[in-house]
This record gives sequence, structure tokens and C-alpha cells, in this order.
Amino acid sequence: MKRLFLITFIFFCFLFNYSGAQYNRYLIDSEKRLKNLFDTLFKRDDVRYILSDSLKIVYSDSIAKELLSVLHIDNSFNYPFDLLERLGKITSGDSLVRIFTWNIRFNDGSYKYYGFIQKRASKNESKTTIFVLNDYSDSIPEKDLEQVILNHKKWYGAIYYQIAHYTYQNQTYYILIGWDGYSRYINRKVVEVLYFNAKGKPVFGKSVFKSDEKTVKRLIFNHSIKASMTCRYEEKLKAIVFDHLVPSSPVFKGMYEFYGPNGTYDAYFLKNNLWIYKQDIEAKNPPPKK
Repeated sequence: MKRLFLITFIFFCFLFNYSGAQYNRYLIDSEKRLKNLFDTLFKRDDVRYILSDSLKIVYSDSIAKELLSVLHIDNSFNYPFDLLERLGKITSGDSLVRIFTWNIRFNDGSYKYYGFIQKRASKNESKTTIFVLNDYSDSIPEKDLEQVILNHKKWYGAIYYQIAHYTYQNQTYYILIGWDGYSRYINRKVVEVLYFNAKGKPVFGKSVFKSDEKTVKRLIFNHSIKASMTCRYEEKLKAIVFDHLVPSSPVFKGMYEFYGPNGTYDAYFLKNNLWIYKQDIEAKNPPPKK
């Protein structure tokens, strides 16, 4: 009986020590603090979020400070942060890049975005490099939006929901797909190219999206806030597939608050280091041949 008790005791001691080694206790405590901050930031009554714009900034800045601190902890790259449902979390397929994003909506309908890039040199590396993403959206002229090259200090803010990667001539590129609540009437989908330069710094934007009309560094899709647009990377097709957007009437051409999907799909297919535009594709996979 004593031997059974001793074995059981040793087993639970091992289990406790393994759990403690896997995740630093500070990670767990910090996640709880972050959850409380997010819950307060997004607290709402039956109609709207109740915090003033100034308090939203205060709480979001506190979240940024807390998250920055915890991401510097060894092995934080693999910590799931499952309690933080309001925090966008995406990890690249090569397990080298992780991106966190969130936003606050002001009373005038505009948004401010926050984010971090967590980068490690290899899958077995416990230490990471952290880049703070500074929302620079309001300072970018609309005419330059598709062509400007940005970095983590000057970032086009968005909530990223998908990441895919590919390699060309020993350089790894990451395709980021995100959502931007552009205004009271228009939402946007944003497709970015992210890569890290020779100094290891993140760069957003590269002239790789080619259509018959032009080649651009990023894709911006504008549509009505009342419409829902699909935009995703499809692994089986090796393509970025998205709804074809049209105005609800020809008289609204160029007025994106009246744009929405027409039931067809377009795509960009990867060829070497270019994404080539193709209109009206079959988005569904064909049935397997017998």
C-alpha cells in the first residue's frame, strides 16, 4: 500500500513539474490579467460598448504593455492564449512567425488597430524577437495605398485571420489576409505580403499581385458594411480566392458602400514570385474521378 502511494505521489510530482516547465507561471497569470482587460474594454450594454473613446485607448494601451511583457518570456511562442477570444492570433505553417492583432472602435465609426509580430529563428528556438505594430493607416493617402512599402513602425492596421507562406530564391514570404472596418459604411479585406529583410526587420508590401491593368504591392477590397465578402487562401488550389464585387446598380460604380458579391469568384494564382489574377474561377473542388 505504501509503495502504491509512493508511486502515485511521484507521478503527480512529475506531472506538476512538467506542466510548470512547459509554461511559465507568469504566462498563465498574465493571460488572466489580459482577459480582464479585454472584458472591460469590450464591456457593453444592450446597444453599444460603454467605455468612452479615451478609456478605450487607456485599456488598449494597458493590453499592449502587458502583452509585450509576456511575449518576451521564453517558450511564449507556443502558449495558446485560449482565454483571449478578442485577440486575433495566427501562426505561420513553418512555425516561425506569430502575429497578434486587435482593434478598438471609436464612437465616430473609425478604428484603431494594435498588433505584435513574434519571430523566432527556428522551430526549436525558445527566444523570440518582438516587433510592435504601429497603426499608420490614417497617414497613408488613398492613392498610394496599393503601392506603398510599409514596416512595423508604419503599418496598415487590420485584424489578420489567415497566414500562408511560400519560398522564392531562398526568401520566405508570408501572405496575410485581414479585415479592416474602414468606415461606418465600408468594410475592407486586405491581402498583404510580409517578409523579413537582411537585417531581420519586417517589411509589408511587394510588387507581386499582377492583373492585366497593373501590378500592386497589396490588395484592398472595398465593400458595403451590409455585405459579407469571402477572401481566403486555398491550399488545394494554391490560390487566394475571393468574391467578385460589383455595385448593386451601375449608377453606383465607384461608390463602394453599395458593393457586394455577385456569386462568382476570382483568384490570384502563384507563379514563381508573382500572383497572377484570374477572373471567374470555379471555387469548389471538382468531384474525384472514378
